[in-house]
Formats: sequence, structure tokens, C-alpha cells
Amino acid sequence: LENTLLFVDGKVVCQTLPCTQKVQQGTHNIQFHNPYYEVWAEDQYLTAGVDVQASLKASFGFVTVNSDPEGIQFQIDGVSMGKTPLSKHRIEQGKHKVSVLDPCYTARDTYITIQNNRNERVNIEGIARQAGIDVYLENPSQKAKVYVDGRYLGDTPLSTSVPMCSEELHVENNYGESTGIMSLRESEVEKWGVPLRKKKRHEKERGTAAPKSSGDYFW
Repeated sequence: LENTLLFVDGKVVCQTLPCTQKVQQGTHNIQFHNPYYEVWAEDQYLTAGVDVQASLKASFGFVTVNSDPEGIQFQIDGVSMGKTPLSKHRIEQGKHKVSVLDPCYTARDTYITIQNNRNERVNIEGIARQAGIDVYLENPSQKAKVYVDGRYLGDTPLSTSVPMCSEELHVENNYGESTGIMSLRESEVEKWGVPLRKKKRHEKERGTAAPKSSGDYFW
């Protein structure tokens, strides 16, 4: 088995099995340690050429982790496990903590107890980290529709909170349109003074909006 240590009289003599070691003839305490199996221990009388073999008893279960939305970064007991989903990952018996460590989402920690040969399921409900945007037209006599990542939020002037990892801001009315890429920070407001570029018939290219300032906190 991988990750199995061989102890002889309380000292590690092999970190990879199988292995061959010289020991003095006589009675010795033999132990096999593996994080996923119960410790095997026995006193044996060893002579030249003797083979020591053991059958370890499994002491692990499994954990399956899903999330809404999918693709949230998480960790188990402080060790990064990548992104969800995770299917039937082998894990030691006992208590463990599943926590989210994601730039775009947060969630409550989940505590699980793993039993031998059982699959424990965890469902993470992701809560989007929030930032604020303040969108207005440079020509205050006009109004325009505001979209974030294709979702309509309202008309200018507009102050609202959005998921921090939102990317595209698009503003348009019958006169013109403008599109910009946002770079938001959690719990801060990014201000956008938008100049609309007049639409042309059958025009597909969009203009570019630019933020006026950022760093204002919202509550």
C-alpha cells in the first residue's frame, strides 16, 4: 500500500514497501502505519530471511462535494481541493471541515464525520461576493438601460450592488451605446460616467465606457 510506514521497535525503518532491512535476531515489535488504515502491531521473533507480512484493516471513507453554482474553489481541513464538483474522494475516518476559499464566492463552513467505507455528500450554497456600481450618463438629460453580463438592472442614473466577479457593463438607449469591462473590489463602489456613442444602422461594433473613479465604500 502507498504511504505505509514500517516501524520496528518504535523506529521507522521503511517509508516505501516492500523493503528489506537488517535487524538483530530476536523478538521485535512490528508496526505498519497508513493514514487510511488501522495501525497493525505485533511482536514477532525475527530470524535471518524471515518475511513479515500484514493485512491492514481499512479505516477510511469518501466525500463527494457539489456546489451551486458549480466550479467553486474549496478546501478540506485547510488543504485546497480545487474546484467543485469532487466525486468520492478518499478521506480518513473522523471529523473534517469543508470550507470555501474562492475569489468570487463565500459560504458557510460545513463539518462532516466520515465513517468507514461510507460516502458523505456535501452541497455548498455559494453566496456571491458583492461590489457596487454607480452608473450615470455624461449627458444627464438622457436616460439609458444598464446591463451587467447581459442582465438588465435598471435605467440610469443607477446605483446598485452586483456580484463582485461581474465583468461586462453595457449601457444603451435609442441614441447610442457603450460597453466596458469592470474590475470590481468587494464592498467598494465603482463609478462609471458613460459617454454614449451614436449607433449606426446595422452597426455591430460597440463603444467603450470608462470608469470615472473607484474606491468609494457602500453599506
